[in-house]
Amino acid sequence: MLHKFDKQGFTLIEVIVGIILAALLGTMIVQYTGTNLQATVESLVATKNNSEAVSVMEEITRDYRNWLENNPGAALSEFRTDLENNYTGAQTQMITLRPEDPAESILRVTVSRGDRKLVSLFTK
Repeated sequence: MLHKFDKQGFTLIEVIVGIILAALLGTMIVQYTGTNLQATVESLVATKNNSEAVSVMEEITRDYRNWLENNPGAALSEFRTDLENNYTGAQTQMITLRPEDPAESILRVTVSRGDRKLVSLFTK
């Protein structure tokens, strides 16, 4: 015997429970992927900053080699002056091993990009 009101869909309770379960699952997925995406972005930014710092330091090293060839008798402080004029992002520091002989000085160059720092030492 067929009833006039045979079940042909979902009840309101079933729909509400389904929506709640979908919302909970969606929230968990968004939190999981959001954390992974942020970590990926941070990694990419760090890689980009590192790459830029390496490129600048390679340019400085190339300029230093050219400077040495063109100025064999010049003091290292002259290269430091050139460096400070040409590379605004580079921090320099002269380290004097023996104050009586400034020719034995070391030039410490630090290039910073974001949270990445690259340090190199130059001598004559």
